[in-house]
Amino acid sequence: MSSLQKSWKSLPKNLQNPQGSATSLLKYFATKTSLTNTNIVADYPRLVEVRNAVVHHGGIVDNYHKPKVLEKAVDALKGFSITDWHFLGECIKIDRGALDPYIEHMSQLLENIHKTAHEGELL
Repeated sequence: MSSLQKSWKSLPKNLQNPQGSATSLLKYFATKTSLTNTNIVADYPRLVEVRNAVVHHGGIVDNYHKPKVLEKAVDALKGFSITDWHFLGECIKIDRGALDPYIEHMSQLLENIHKTAHEGELL
């Protein structure tokens, strides 16, 4: 059982979401707490696609099982691009510091979700 699945099971029954992905959990709480007007909710799935491609496929676009989805995700993120790396082919390039704003926005969103969820007695 993953830590995400354990987290789902620890929530009250009325808040448990059967989809069980980090993306669905974030969207669920952002919706429940009316904090959906932030770009990070839209960017998070894109960041997950990029992360999965880098971690599981070395960032090589042709090795990823959803190259078109990956290309759209990279195009939508600031500081991310796809470049041709000689014999490797097209690879994901992440500019230095490009992740910092996303990390900061996610931190702020999680703090706001936590605060709003407690105020609304969702947790």
